[in-house]
Amino acid sequence: MSLLNRPNLLSSLIVAGILTIALSYGYCTMQIMPDRTSFASNEEGAFVPPYNFDEPDQIIRLPNDLKEISGLELGDSGELLCIQDEDGKIFILNLATESVTSSHRFAKNRDYEGIARVGDRVFVLERDGDLHHFDFGQRQDAYESEKIETGFSYRNDTEGLCYDALNEQLLIAPKAQNLNAAPERSHIRSIYSYKIGHESVDQEPVFSIDEYELGQLVYGERTRYTFKPSAIGIHPNNEHIYLLSAVGESLLIVDRNGDVVLLKRLDDSLFPQPEGIAFDDHSNLIISTEGQGDRAILAVFEHQISD
Repeated sequence: MSLLNRPNLLSSLIVAGILTIALSYGYCTMQIMPDRTSFASNEEGAFVPPYNFDEPDQIIRLPNDLKEISGLELGDSGELLCIQDEDGKIFILNLATESVTSSHRFAKNRDYEGIARVGDRVFVLERDGDLHHFDFGQRQDAYESEKIETGFSYRNDTEGLCYDALNEQLLIAPKAQNLNAAPERSHIRSIYSYKIGHESVDQEPVFSIDEYELGQLVYGERTRYTFKPSAIGIHPNNEHIYLLSAVGESLLIVDRNGDVVLLKRLDDSLFPQPEGIAFDDHSNLIISTEGQGDRAILAVFEHQISD
């Protein structure tokens, strides 16, 4: 009897074939992924990070209002400014008490992904690239923010934002397409600058990251390592730029030219979706991750050595 006349058996065989392929792919992937989790660009004089990324010194479990936390910025002493990707509010978190002390509305509820502070002025990045900014010097319940159209759109999926004090500019990291993206360069992740007071971002990137170069570092061959920036920050001591990727749970450290210093695969059980990064007054590193079936957390890594 033909299999066409036995649809149940045919369906079972198709499902079994798909499962076999999926399991084989998963097995092969596990085989090629190195046991190591840190990859320095220069193994002989390897960079020693000033943090123990495998053991956070403090874990803060966040309230439900911040379950979808998406951006961090240092506030006044002992405070963090936090945003999440649904509410047009800034939440003030006291690190000592591990509690949210207040919230402040700045715009309508939209998808907000990054936050940066320049003096008393706060900038919040929307997923479509719009920048909302307002004076946060005088604390009040709500603010009238102004919006800047940067030239990005939803196809860029902008998620990373930080202030580059050395060059008096904001750095913006798209998670998806670059500006003027070409299909043959889909493996390139570019970081762009916005000069405060200008109308749009600079069309030329500040630096770019090649996913094939990351693959060469991790696998020892020209294989693409997926890295989609979800947060960006600048170390206050050595000016290294730290980038998070929620896809693949990775932390990438580069220098001012965009040259790779270190790639670190984070513990995905602790960081299921890392989307926020900041440094406190003591150069301690703070990483936030959204809650996946649980509460979101902040992980604090104490600065261990001088750079």
